[in-house]
Amino acid sequence: MIEFLSSWAKSLGVAIVIVSILEMLLPNNKTKKYIRMVMGVYIIFNIIAPFIDNKDLLNFNEINLDNYIETRK
Repeated sequence: MIEFLSSWAKSLGVAIVIVSILEMLLPNNKTKKYIRMVMGVYIIFNIIAPFIDNKDLLNFNEINLDNYIETRK
């Protein structure tokens, strides 16, 4: 699970850096707002897609909260 979250964070960081660089390269014209919207959708896709693809890793039904509480005391 930690490997999944760390790879998700790395890929999200790379996507944000790429979008930031592309945004700096955009000219100031009427199409800039549409291109920024597409890049925002790209970022949202990068946030959501790994969780949809790996939903079997995020099974919270098997977590035993009593065991967790006992180990924290």
